[in-house]
Amino acid sequence: MTYPNKILRIKIKPIVKVSDEIQAKANELAKTLAECSNGVGLAAPQIGITERMFAIKRGGKVEVLMNPEVAKTWGEKEFPVIADPRPAAAKAMAGKEEEFLEGCLSFPNLFGTVKRYLKIEARWMDGGRILEGFEAIVFQHELDHLNGILVIDRIKESKGRIYRMQGENKVELELQSFVEQ
Repeated sequence: MTYPNKILRIKIKPIVKVSDEIQAKANELAKTLAECSNGVGLAAPQIGITERMFAIKRGGKVEVLMNPEVAKTWGEKEFPVIADPRPAAAKAMAGKEEEFLEGCLSFPNLFGTVKRYLKIEARWMDGGRILEGFEAIVFQHELDHLNGILVIDRIKESKGRIYRMQGENKVELELQSFVEQ
């Protein structure tokens, strides 16, 4: 589902019991993400399922997490950056790290800067672990979907920037044009 579909604004209730029907929906979610070449996470509402679960790609496999939550955070929310992979001498000449642009399948070709925790303790129905960096960002992004919160909300809250990708170029947009009145 793409914005402004109303299902994206629903706060999804916890799963009480994993029935055959819930498992079938989890399998559909996993299959959909596995077939998606440009996504690393997918929340159930994004494909019209109103169950509290999302799928993430991890180590070449898709994992479905039911009733996910952030149990603990470390540090403050911050704008993530991508370290310059070039050798130190080239970095010194060029300068800086790049801002990390968070994208969303519900907003094709849009990316923005969002403050996130970079280390969290994540829990879900049958597990949990400490997540850092990119994995922590993806977990928080997908969890937001289950709470009816969209990336545009987080960009606005963070006082971040939003861009439309046009080929390999990014064009900065006015965030207000994407925020519901």
